[in-house]
Amino acid sequence: MNFKPKVIITFGAFAFEFVRRACDNEFAVLFGKWSSKRLGEEFRKRIELYEPSGINILPLLHVSISRGRFLESHRYFVGEGGKEPANYF
Repeated sequence: MNFKPKVIITFGAFAFEFVRRACDNEFAVLFGKWSSKRLGEEFRKRIELYEPSGINILPLLHVSISRGRFLESHRYFVGEGGKEPANYF
């Protein structure tokens, strides 16, 4: 890669997996693996492992609002726990 952005934000499973395959040295996974819950887990993992000198890929939700399952997807993405309720936005 000629250019190395610090952060790449992806919206949805397809975009995340596409960029992940292009930039990471990890094995490819099926797009269907990335549910709202797994994208949220991956987001939290990647925030913890943020590397200032590398390319950081962050997955966000894409279709949660348009498909009418906003609250459900919101809960899956932000996960459980914490002292204050998490908010995707």
